[in-house]
Amino acid sequence: MIVRVAVPVDKDEGLKSNISQHFAKAPYFLIVDLDKEEIKNFQLKINPAKKYERKRGLKTVEFLKNEDVDILLFNGKVNEGPSYALSDGLIDIVSTNERKLEDMILNAVKKYE
Repeated sequence: MIVRVAVPVDKDEGLKSNISQHFAKAPYFLIVDLDKEEIKNFQLKINPAKKYERKRGLKTVEFLKNEDVDILLFNGKVNEGPSYALSDGLIDIVSTNERKLEDMILNAVKKYE
C-alpha cells in the first residue's frame, strides 16, 4: 500500500530539506510516496497558497487534498480551521522528534499504520 506524506520545507534540498516551522507559509512541500518502509518517489512542489494573505491555511489544505496526501508531517501548530479541514479530508497530522527528514518520514508512516 502506497502512503503519501507531505512535509512543509523551507528550501529545495530534497530529502535534506529542513522542515518549515510554518504550515501555510512554507514555500515548498516535499511530497513522498512510501511503500511499507521504502521511499518510492519524492517531489518538491511550490506551495501555491503561500502568496495569499487570507485563508492561506485552508488553501494549503486544498492543495494537499488535490495531491492525495495521507499524512502531513509537521511539528508546529496548525490553526483550528485548517486542522478541521485536514481531518475532513482524511489527512492525518503526525509530529515527530527525529532530526533527519528521511527518518522522520519513515517513522511517521509507522505511527500512521
